[in-house]
Amino acid sequence: MTTSSVNENDHKFFTTSDLLKTINGILKEHSPEEIASDDVKRDDESTKSGGFELQRRLPDGSTRKADESDIAIADFQSKIKQVRMLTVKV
Repeated sequence: MTTSSVNENDHKFFTTSDLLKTINGILKEHSPEEIASDDVKRDDESTKSGGFELQRRLPDGSTRKADESDIAIADFQSKIKQVRMLTVKV
């Protein structure tokens, strides 16, 4: 197998956490608060503008913020789904 054939067959898998980071980055970049005060850095959690986060639904129907283990599981599941889509012929 040559290097060029390896590069042609490489696929980038998009994980759930990658998608959320991308969406939140775009939202932050285009939020009216950030546009109005570009020179103010907002690094602490209490002053960050809204965004999306991964939630875990519990058996009773309530939700809680996903922890690192939940995020790892969601990322793995999204990779498995993408592998399946690449390997199963429709």
